[in-house]
Amino acid sequence: MAPHHTLATLLYADEGARAVPPPHLRWSTMLSVEDVFTIAPEKDHVYWQWHLTPLACLPLYNSSMLAPSLPASFFTAGHSDQTKTANVTYPNPECEILCDQDTPALQHNVDANVARCPLRNDAEYNARLAGYLRQPLPLQLSPAHAPYIAPFSDTTKLREGKPWEYCLPIRPQQCGARRGIKTTLFETPQSKPCRSAVLQILLENMLEVIDELHLPSFVYFGTLLGAWRDEAIIPHTADVDVVLPSYTNWTHVQDVMWARGFYVFERDIHGACVASHHPLASLLYAPNQTRTDSSMHGTPYLDLYMWKKEYAASTAFIQVETANAKLTASQVFPLTCNHTIFGSPVPGIQHPEAMFKSEYGDTYDVDPNLRLAACESYCDYQLVPNKNAARA
Repeated sequence: MAPHHTLATLLYADEGARAVPPPHLRWSTMLSVEDVFTIAPEKDHVYWQWHLTPLACLPLYNSSMLAPSLPASFFTAGHSDQTKTANVTYPNPECEILCDQDTPALQHNVDANVARCPLRNDAEYNARLAGYLRQPLPLQLSPAHAPYIAPFSDTTKLREGKPWEYCLPIRPQQCGARRGIKTTLFETPQSKPCRSAVLQILLENMLEVIDELHLPSFVYFGTLLGAWRDEAIIPHTADVDVVLPSYTNWTHVQDVMWARGFYVFERDIHGACVASHHPLASLLYAPNQTRTDSSMHGTPYLDLYMWKKEYAASTAFIQVETANAKLTASQVFPLTCNHTIFGSPVPGIQHPEAMFKSEYGDTYDVDPNLRLAACESYCDYQLVPNKNAARA
């Protein structure tokens, strides 16, 4: 900004002006070679064209800005030089001046909300599902499975079900990032579905149910990371993670999900899986697989956690089951629909990076071998409450 700017008198600082560079724009140039490119002055990190295009719009205060198609891919730009970033310590006086210490963020006790994220109308999947259901393949359970997981409509039996007891055994294949969408269920060999395709139908049905039941719920842990970083389900993950409120009526959730072809059960947390009466069970079922008995079995499943609000020193915190740290209520709510999985917006928290830092450290972005710049890492660290203080 030049001295003749209209607001120069309001912005001019006669003290400390040399301590750090003033706010400024920085221009970079791209060097493209076929489907990849680099961004100057960084030469070692290569990006794909699909990381950049088609361009998207991201909110910026009360306006919007042009952004890459996959913004998280660019968080590592210029961060390959580890000489200044590998040993950042806290507190850090050099970084402190870059943070907004004079105007700390106000911690609001915000109310929980239902995000109401609209699922994408997948016309191709709907058409292929309708075509399949006109002539569905019969489900032929093996003698080892039939006595235990044959379809039934006995509510008492459902309530008495043990963890994993009525889960359809599935032995999925890993189909790669952003490729194993639910339409592939009609393309992959019978009993060899893409893992992420099964997880997608589990997730979308669960999100529809929490919307119907007006439950302020959100994706979390690795599922939110996949939405934020890849706009997809992480292909090698065994499960998807959804957090529901602590006052959830799990009996009702079990009934509604059972009507859709899924089994909800309780273990140390709650979980859900595909049941044998699901319309696509014959495509998913692995007759030679052992009965599903744990999260290590290989059958895709939902991890269902609960959140509750706690108060400490007049600040509201949100505690999620098994999470490393509590987040402030204003870091979680109001829930947003800013991130997508396979094209569908999913309910997420206000500041996903706060959770990523507490759960995964500062290497949660696209390339785990690259770290955030020193001062960016320091300032982001302030988003996460001290773990010991949070548990006090």
